[in-house]
Amino acid sequence: MKMERTRYVVTYLGDYPCGHRHPLSISMVARDAADAFTKAQETLAFNDDRLTSTNHTLFSVMPEGFNENTIADIELFPKAEVKSC
Repeated sequence: MKMERTRYVVTYLGDYPCGHRHPLSISMVARDAADAFTKAQETLAFNDDRLTSTNHTLFSVMPEGFNENTIADIELFPKAEVKSC
C-alpha cells in the first residue's frame, strides 16, 4: 500500500540581524505533519550561509494551501467565526 504524501509548510519565527522576529517558512512533501516537522528540523540543522535567522521557534505546520477559507469550506463549525492571527 502506497502512503499518500502531502506538501506541507512548516513556519518558524526567527531572530534576524535587523533585531526583529520574522517568519521563516520551509516547504516540503511529507507523509504527515510530524514527518514535515522532522524534515524542517533537519533543514534548519544544515548550515546554510543564506540562513541569517537564529533562535527558531515553531509557529505552525500546515498542509500547503490550508487557510481560513479551507476551514469554512469544511463546515464543521458553521456558526464559528474564523480569524487569522
